[in-house]
Amino acid sequence: MEKEYLVRDLSDALCNYLAKLYYLSQYRHTRYHKFREIHISDLASCPIKVILDRVFSVTPPCRLLYYMREGLEWENKAIESLKMMFPKGEAWKSITWETSIAGIEWKIVGSPDLYSYDDRLIVEVKWTRFSPRETVFIMRNKTIIGKTAWRDFEYFYYSRINKVWDSWYIQVVGYLYLIEKVMGARFTGYIYANRGDRIDLLRVPSDEVDKLRDFIEQQLRRLASLFDYYIPQIYPPHHNLETIIWEDLREVYCMLWKDPKLYSMVEYQCRLCPYGWILACPGLIPLRTFYSKEMGRLWDPEELERLRLLMGFSPSLQQYMKSRSEELYNMLVNAKKEDLPKILWRFYADEFNNAEFIAGMIRAVRDDCKFAWRLRPPYGKTIILR
Repeated sequence: MEKEYLVRDLSDALCNYLAKLYYLSQYRHTRYHKFREIHISDLASCPIKVILDRVFSVTPPCRLLYYMREGLEWENKAIESLKMMFPKGEAWKSITWETSIAGIEWKIVGSPDLYSYDDRLIVEVKWTRFSPRETVFIMRNKTIIGKTAWRDFEYFYYSRINKVWDSWYIQVVGYLYLIEKVMGARFTGYIYANRGDRIDLLRVPSDEVDKLRDFIEQQLRRLASLFDYYIPQIYPPHHNLETIIWEDLREVYCMLWKDPKLYSMVEYQCRLCPYGWILACPGLIPLRTFYSKEMGRLWDPEELERLRLLMGFSPSLQQYMKSRSEELYNMLVNAKKEDLPKILWRFYADEFNNAEFIAGMIRAVRDDCKFAWRLRPPYGKTIILR
């Protein structure tokens, strides 16, 4: 028996070591410890994840590493094809803009997958397992949830019409904004998208920058202020991970619930975020509701764990869950980790796998976030994972 434990521990340690080496080889540009640098892709990312990426170097789970490998293999092949279409294009060209935000100097960096000054264009290569039809269905549910949970919810027309994720669109428009600032020239952007084995070159006109200019500049100010305020507080040596997440970053977390447009983007990353997998992040209630024989289900055990953690901090969410199904509420409160797969079947039912139900959860949590940008101390039953 002792030998079996030794072999298992050795296998886990070796697997983690190899995963770490592979992960480091995948990233061309790491942002670890770069506290005065904002990348264009940060504009469409979760603020908590952006900050944690600067402070911790976390290896994603094997499933995400596999997706990353597939995506990077496709990206390399796609760039070779694009160079045949645009022979003067440069791959992963770094574009830098130094500017002052809130009286502090910042470096704004972008590195589009293909850049051609002569053709006045940039191309961003993207890959997803979802087909355009599934993407539209998911975004339709996101829109239902957003409009139910926020009165002022707005979505991005371009991404709905062209059936791409919001984060793709934001990133390309962000590159066009950066080029305009650095060179004073207007480029055209393209998304070279592989969506469920359907490949398209989708044009993003330069005038899309005008539609998103205020949003992009707001995002830059938001990230700059977050870095400036939180990094001095959370940087080692005197803070542990729990303190960083549940105390220092609580205001950032609540900010997501108060900003509908930001929330409409970060959900896509939350599902596979490595910080969510290791429970280093509170996690967001997922917006993605769909039914697909090919793609599977909405809820995963990891998402249920984060939902239970959030219930411990949000008495309004506890009351909402109890009002919808007291049986389900009791299951969530009293469950052990091994019980979570059984609870999942309760969420597969139509009652718990639809946009209206998830919108109700979001509204409940927002009730606890309306004072001073932070959750009130729980006065109900606090859930503790067993």
